[in-house]
Amino acid sequence: MSLALQSLEKDCDYANELIKEPELNWLIRRGGTLFIFGDYGKPPFLIYELYALGITLFTCAPPALILLVQSMYALKMKRKTLSLLRKTI
Repeated sequence: MSLALQSLEKDCDYANELIKEPELNWLIRRGGTLFIFGDYGKPPFLIYELYALGITLFTCAPPALILLVQSMYALKMKRKTLSLLRKTI
């Protein structure tokens, strides 16, 4: 997943214009690196990262949920069996 995100990360095409805006200009003056996805509501490359995240969750979440439900059921049955054994003893 991180490889997919790293390959899709890049500044938007008009990042140099956005850096000149006052909201972001003060961050540039402080130093460091500023990664710009795009203008408000118009992220050109972020959508591909969100697709990659969605596909990853869509493929990994169902097996994990199935295992979780199965283990909860097994624990419930084990608890029921132990409580019946305690009543008979």
